[in-house]
Amino acid sequence: MSTPSPSIPLPLLSPAISHNVQINRETTLKVLYNYPPSTIIEYPETSEGGHIGHLFTLSPDRWENPVSSFVYSQGAPKGSMKNIELRLARDKASRKYLGTPMHDLFEKTLALWSAFQDLGCTGPLFEPTTYTSDENTRRKLWLLLLERVQRGHEPRATCDGHLLFQRSKVGKPYVRYDINESSYDIDYLEALFTEDTDEIKRVEDLANQFGFGPLAPCPTVANFSSNRVCCPCEHRLEDGSLSHAELDVLACCSKLCIFMPLPEYQERCPKVLVVCHREHSHLPPSPSKTPIFIQNEIIQLMQTLQFDLPDLTPRRLLCHPSVLSYIQQRLPDTLNPTISGLHSSLTNQDHLRVYISQAQAESLLHLKGIQDTTLLPHQRYIRYVTEHPVTTLTLDEEEEPENPGQNLRIVCDISFKRIVGFREFALGALDRDSRQSIVYCRAYTTHQSTVAHRLIFQTMERIVKADTRQHLRWRHIHGSHANDLTGILFFTGDQHGGQGKGLGTHLQDVAMSVPDRPDFHEPHRLLRNINTTPVPELVKNVMRSLDCLKHDDWDGAIQIVEAEGGKAGADWVRDKTRSGFAFPGMCWAKSHIPRIVWQVGDSNSNLIETLHADVNCEGISCTLVGGVKKGLEFDNLKVKTVKVFDKTGIWHSYNGGHLSKSVSKNLRRRARQRYNVLNRQDDKIHERNKKVLKACQTLTKAETWLPLTERNGHDALAKAERAVVWARDVFAKAVDASSSVVGMGSGRVGLVLPASQRNGFHAGQFRQ
Repeated sequence: MSTPSPSIPLPLLSPAISHNVQINRETTLKVLYNYPPSTIIEYPETSEGGHIGHLFTLSPDRWENPVSSFVYSQGAPKGSMKNIELRLARDKASRKYLGTPMHDLFEKTLALWSAFQDLGCTGPLFEPTTYTSDENTRRKLWLLLLERVQRGHEPRATCDGHLLFQRSKVGKPYVRYDINESSYDIDYLEALFTEDTDEIKRVEDLANQFGFGPLAPCPTVANFSSNRVCCPCEHRLEDGSLSHAELDVLACCSKLCIFMPLPEYQERCPKVLVVCHREHSHLPPSPSKTPIFIQNEIIQLMQTLQFDLPDLTPRRLLCHPSVLSYIQQRLPDTLNPTISGLHSSLTNQDHLRVYISQAQAESLLHLKGIQDTTLLPHQRYIRYVTEHPVTTLTLDEEEEPENPGQNLRIVCDISFKRIVGFREFALGALDRDSRQSIVYCRAYTTHQSTVAHRLIFQTMERIVKADTRQHLRWRHIHGSHANDLTGILFFTGDQHGGQGKGLGTHLQDVAMSVPDRPDFHEPHRLLRNINTTPVPELVKNVMRSLDCLKHDDWDGAIQIVEAEGGKAGADWVRDKTRSGFAFPGMCWAKSHIPRIVWQVGDSNSNLIETLHADVNCEGISCTLVGGVKKGLEFDNLKVKTVKVFDKTGIWHSYNGGHLSKSVSKNLRRRARQRYNVLNRQDDKIHERNKKVLKACQTLTKAETWLPLTERNGHDALAKAERAVVWARDVFAKAVDASSSVVGMGSGRVGLVLPASQRNGFHAGQFRQ
């Protein structure tokens, strides 16, 4: 079996090689490698037919077992939580359709379904759910598997009700998570919910023909030490169910025998012999294990950071000036080195966090020991330590895509915080394999005009041409036909006039530079009649309904917004119409974008907003030079993280990378937001109920007291009548305020309303 090269640059010191070396009566080494001192081996050579020896020379004062640097597991895993997946090599035929819009749309839809099945309803427990016998059997098996995945930890109790796929009165599909119909294959999703086996088989068989989907061969392997139970990809099991299948353990007959001297003889014989017998019968594991001497080196480096160590995080470590200076000295021949240059495993920031915790613990105890022995009691700062078990224009062009003609979905945005006196224009995308967002370009400008943005795009084009000897390809300009999905497929930006016009004028220049040909889409404009009778719907819901694939009554919806929304609604429509591209960016039917490109594109600019927030953590209100330098280090780290993943399969986090993980995280976040809103509405209903009850008690008291005051004279009666009028007015205002919250809340809190106010309301929305 071929041996991968070690992932750390080491001096080129060749070991002394001997053949047929007998070490005892029963064992003769086919080959013996005698390594120089301080040699680190991660992938020791093995042999199918004999024994291979590896002889290491160690320092008696730094006795570290060289086997600890081997990436192969020794025995059963011991609680490691590294999620490391490697993609198997595919031949060219099976890779042809990977990364295409068809593949991306299928994977997005399947990941959403998988996340629904894993999370279920994330709401609080409400009422018991009834299951059929088959559903109950599947649920028990799933709970047993979930217990193994979570290492016996009890999951948070949530509602275990069924998720329903439904359609609104106007035919718009939704699951009780408010999915965006234009972002998924709704037919396939509906078939999964309704168990339409014919439609499911048709879609999945088609995907299998192109080399992806739950019926295709699985491309995932994991290190044995990862302790992973299930595959992150979805599979069709033998019983026909769709699930994350359990990973099979591949047996390995390779064995290691280690010969080392007893501690009292280590100084006289500083040697360790490792004998490898039989060859590994599996793929080489990824280099996710950091050699001991590099661990010690990193921990010692962190301990030199002194006052920065207590608040140190992986991000701060990677960008700390002292660390960057040390890495530059350690790897002088590497351009813009990062800490992962010492070893690939350090790309994983969760991995680094373990070493940070270790350095913090050692440093804190060490600091307390120094002060306790050198300072008087009243001079000591740390008094008690214990442990409890708890919880102008400047353009920075980053790495370009290896192939500018590949299908890309670009996002851009302007930031105002990072550089004093400058706007930062960032253009980025998501690397589909590593699920890592990367920045292709940062431009610092003092203007947001059409001219400034046009200059930015023109400069980008020139840099791409100089670096790759190819022009950027835009699908609608350079494509050979309407269904040619190469080049930049999707471009998302803010509704900013300078940005939109700057891109538009630049694309006009690009279009004029290519041979003249008929347009693919024969564009035309629609004249809207805004004077017809409006449809009686809430304005906000009408606005949201415009974000769709097709709208049954687009003109009517526009009229509702203008007529029912007052000046704000009319201004909103006028602003979107004036821009010329806002409505085509909201509704696919109004655009000239191929449907599948629209569906796999992002419906928001969250990606670039996240990148802005990410780099802002490095500092805001910077000088231009300081901001450029920090952006350089940050973007360089992102690019190298993606490259390490492509080369070794190491994610930037233990929570790595599969699309269903991102979808699950999204659903959890949206569920938290939704329930926070509902809880606030429930609190509001409680307050309204208190006011209504209090006003009702006051009114009852006033009306009861009124007849009793007749005997006390005219003045007392007039005062009582005024009290009744005032109480009725307060009660009416309280009832009106309560009526405004009808239909709000989770439904678990009843709304107090008098019987006269119940007309038109659902009976479950109030109580008396």
